Amino acid sequence: MKRKYVVPLAALGIVLAEPAFVAGKSVYDNLTPNKGIERVVQNSSGNELEKLLGGVAYGQSDGIDKKSQIDYDEIGKKAGNFLKPETFKTALEMMQPYQNDPGNKSGLFYAHLGLGYRYSGDFENAERFYKKALEINPSDESTRVNLGILYLRFMNTAESRKLAQEQFEYTIKNINKNNLAAITYLNGMKSGRF
Repeated sequence: MKRKYVVPLAALGIVLAEPAFVAGKSVYDNLTPNKGIERVVQNSSGNELEKLLGGVAYGQSDGIDKKSQIDYDEIGKKAGNFLKPETFKTALEMMQPYQNDPGNKSGLFYAHLGLGYRYSGDFENAERFYKKALEINPSDESTRVNLGILYLRFMNTAESRKLAQEQFEYTIKNINKNNLAAITYLNGMKSGRF
């Protein structure tokens, strides 16, 4: 006999737009940051709700742990939809179970995790994960900007300046010389206009 649960997902700040368990898709594929809707979840085992809210590791309705097949970039992208001051907790809930996975080599994941921690006021973890994102992808300008903003909030202007200088040097070193805007910028620098 199946049990029926009325789950107030609005309390979590999420709504499932379609069934969550579709073969090969993340349970977060159909989440939207709307509030105020409840979803009826039917199950027979009693732990389906835990699987539904538990994370992407399940991925399919068979309930087998798929951690070795996790797409961390995809988790980061999905969580990115919730990286707003009013919904950052949902993003953190999506990413925290995977933040210490040794197989996670996604710069996007760690950049978004850093932003979530910044919104939460946990500046120490924000810095840690921004730095981890930059270790993976040193050319990510938005992560450098976010880390610079974090340093400015800490009133650590020396680190902020150092970070800006590193980004400037990296950009100049790796600039696309075939890009018209890049050529104009380089010519402006040579002539002293910039």
